[in-house]
Amino acid sequence: MWIRVNDFGNQISADFDNLMDRPVTGNSDWQKCEIVFDVPEKAVVALGFILEGTGKIWVDNVSLEIVPDSVNKTAQFLDQPFPEQYIEQLKQHPQEFPEKPAESLDFEE
Repeated sequence: MWIRVNDFGNQISADFDNLMDRPVTGNSDWQKCEIVFDVPEKAVVALGFILEGTGKIWVDNVSLEIVPDSVNKTAQFLDQPFPEQYIEQLKQHPQEFPEKPAESLDFEE
């Protein structure tokens, strides 16, 4: 599982975590995986899964939750500027720029 947070306010890729320091490998029972990251006001959160080789990935009970500041972040702060071609794409398609954060996500629908 991986998550990247793009901070559109500062035009940077901010936080990133791909569980490389705690991978799920081989055949196993269900395992709880957590990624803790900061989300700036004008941000987009991209997430996905990585499968090396053959096999299947099963995902259930995905949720995004606000946690207290006392919870340690697992994501590293990248602070990498957006590539120039990405900035140009945003200028050409301003509707892709997030005007306000999402109020709720429902993975059941």
